[in-house]
Amino acid sequence: MSKGTRYTDEFKAKAVRLLTESRPSYSSETKAIAEVARDPGVSSETLRRWRNQSDASAAEQSEQSAQEAMAELKRLRAENAELRRANGILTTASAFFAARRKPFRDVGDLELATFQWVSWWNTKRLHASLDYRTPEQVETEYYTNQATQAASL
Repeated sequence: MSKGTRYTDEFKAKAVRLLTESRPSYSSETKAIAEVARDPGVSSETLRRWRNQSDASAAEQSEQSAQEAMAELKRLRAENAELRRANGILTTASAFFAARRKPFRDVGDLELATFQWVSWWNTKRLHASLDYRTPEQVETEYYTNQATQAASL
């Protein structure tokens, strides 16, 4: 084809694919480009440029998909942490309710047991982050320290 001829994207992609497929048959990249470029009638430099553009666009797509995969992984890890936390709460609640020896008589009995469990969870449960003390103990200690500090001023 003559100089200045515009080639379609399909033509360029096919030429690059032909170069990629036939590369193992040649001893060097330069020989492969020269031989493959001769068949469709384009210059070696044109084919080399198309191959470089194809490699660059593939690398860009790969980087973009890697970023999307990392974002998805971050989202899934956060979701997994939330589900583990919820599972821990439900496991504790089921153990609390399983400890009851008798079944619930009515909805009011269930509501009372639920209230007792929530109260226990929020105030009496030992927290590892509080040195295995209850929130009630930590809160009492905090306000005692605040009162002592205020009195010393």
